Amino acid sequence: MREAHHFRVIQSLVYTVDFPAAVVTQFDFFRKKRNIGDYERAGMVSDHEAAAMLSLAKDIRKKVEDWLRKNYPELLGVD
Repeated sequence: MREAHHFRVIQSLVYTVDFPAAVVTQFDFFRKKRNIGDYERAGMVSDHEAAAMLSLAKDIRKKVEDWLRKNYPELLGVD
């Protein structure tokens, strides 16, 4: 079942790695905006929004990696 899998993964961050709901809401907003830009209209995202999206993605990645390192280091190949 692949329907809405991005939505489900993003929403699960609140429960899996204890992300604040506000971060998840912002990430989901960016996901929706990307989808509209991909499929309906080009040029919807400003340079400022793109930079904010990239910054948020990097922050989320770091937090997930830190969580994995703490709870499941074997998944990262870390002893």
